[in-house]
Amino acid sequence: MAVECFRVGDRLWVNELAPRVHNTGHWTQAGCAVSQFELHLRALFGLPLPEPHLKGITAMVNLVGVERDDRWLALPQAELFWYGKAVRPGRKVGHLNFCLAPGAPSPFPALRPLLPERYAATLDWLEAALALP
Repeated sequence: MAVECFRVGDRLWVNELAPRVHNTGHWTQAGCAVSQFELHLRALFGLPLPEPHLKGITAMVNLVGVERDDRWLALPQAELFWYGKAVRPGRKVGHLNFCLAPGAPSPFPALRPLLPERYAATLDWLEAALALP
């Protein structure tokens, strides 16, 4: 069961419940030895299921209502997943995954000028929550 939540100020809102693989687990594409999507397909087809484990400190930044910026690709440990959707206000058009080794410097100060100002609070929260140097 996947639970998609949004942080709005100091509150957490449940947006969606899904009894399936869900986009809330997109971070597993970068942060786990095997992603939730691959595990789901392996289970469906009766293939061996490896033990999932974390590769490092992982964060996902949803890209909502922003144009693609290839400068994101120059950020250390950044993986861009662009959905090819038309950009509209409020529409999720992609996400960035970051998988960092313990003690690695935060990539978020370099990301900050590449995103609209409304992302500042989210990036601040990520740095604090992940205790990044």
